[in-house]
Amino acid sequence: MRKFLGDVLDQFDEEPEKQWFQHPIIIYGAVIILIIGVLFRIMEWPFSHHLILLGVVLMMVRSTIFFFTKMRKFAEWLYFLSRMNLSVAIILTFLSPLSSHNYISLSLAAFGFCYLILVLSQPKQNKNQPTQENIEDDY
Repeated sequence: MRKFLGDVLDQFDEEPEKQWFQHPIIIYGAVIILIIGVLFRIMEWPFSHHLILLGVVLMMVRSTIFFFTKMRKFAEWLYFLSRMNLSVAIILTFLSPLSSHNYISLSLAAFGFCYLILVLSQPKQNKNQPTQENIEDDY
């Protein structure tokens, strides 16, 4: 019977092995640390700033890793760079409460503009066709 298992037509293919950067700890770990930091901040417990900064930095590292796993279009580069710029603005705001609010406002506006460019540059897909994007491709 075992020699006929290869002839079964509806047998599932083996799933491809996931790479190290697709591990759930890499994907969700930074967000969990950020949420814990925000909860610490709400409760006014110590080390809240450290946890929030660590979460944002780990999200930047995760985004960079996912971004460079494929070739990207120009609109995706604009979005990525504006996202990194906004993350740096958030980090600078946490490090220095006296920092300029103009920088974070401009970074947020640039991020919104680049996101709009990214959305408008995506081709429209038919509702019946499945998308080719991978869920873990969150850069």
